[in-house]
Amino acid sequence: MLSHHALKRDDLFTNPGCNGLPDSKARQKSQLSNLSDINLVNRVQLLGDQAAFKALVLRHNAKVRGFLARLCQDKDQADDLAQECFLLAFRHIGKYQPSGQFSSWLLKIAQRCYLQQKRLVSRRTEKWQQFRRQETDECLDDNQIEMNLDLEKAITMLSENETICLTLCYTMGYSHAEVADISGFPLGSVKTYIKTGKDKLRELLEPQLAENQNV
Repeated sequence: MLSHHALKRDDLFTNPGCNGLPDSKARQKSQLSNLSDINLVNRVQLLGDQAAFKALVLRHNAKVRGFLARLCQDKDQADDLAQECFLLAFRHIGKYQPSGQFSSWLLKIAQRCYLQQKRLVSRRTEKWQQFRRQETDECLDDNQIEMNLDLEKAITMLSENETICLTLCYTMGYSHAEVADISGFPLGSVKTYIKTGKDKLRELLEPQLAENQNV
């Protein structure tokens, strides 16, 4: 039976490697790394195998953290959310169905963690307010304001759904259909969010790009 509370947050990303491990543990680590996602998931679901789940974490950690880092624009916050994502995945792994990719299931959980955190902290709203205060600062002229309008600040002006869809599609390389599956948005809505998001970014960045070309 799977113990939901047996796996601690600090245990998730412990990766000592095989050096210094007894031969039996080193062999087990090597064997687990060669198993497919579904075989590892089966071991976790049926046996509560924490070593198998750690193998899944090591395999998908970079993708989950990268996805969250692009949404949050804050590496430390993304790291915290990634750990929360994997803890939730371990607790609810019994709900995973092998009809979809395990990595897509993880990204769905990561997206929910991000949206929940955003509602509590509203970091992007704070960034936007900071930028608006900067815009009205008497010490800044129009040219300085335009130069400060970089891509990161432009992204903070997109809606949540636009940011999620653009990140999944253009940064992580998912197709529109895959974005719809991961995000839970209808395919038509995904296409709309991507189009409106691209239009907003183009409108916001065109003045800066034009100025750079004239320099």
